[in-house]
Amino acid sequence: SRKLRKWFREQGIDMAHVVPKSRGGTERVPLPKRCHKLYHELFGNKTPDEVVETLVKKYWNNNWGWVDLARSRVKIVR
Repeated sequence: SRKLRKWFREQGIDMAHVVPKSRGGTERVPLPKRCHKLYHELFGNKTPDEVVETLVKKYWNNNWGWVDLARSRVKIVR
């Protein structure tokens, strides 16, 4: 609604695409503008799956253990 979008703007909140719009994403979530900006500074226009892959390969020494554990405990709704 317009009121909600206005309130988000006033609070410094963006409606950010989970998957970048340029990559076909349509779902949006509220995200503080600072976090949204930092996300793009760190990960550019990557999808969530590509972000996880980058973290594992670049920072976690290719250890997928924590990712596998998290995936086993979370029901992903698509």
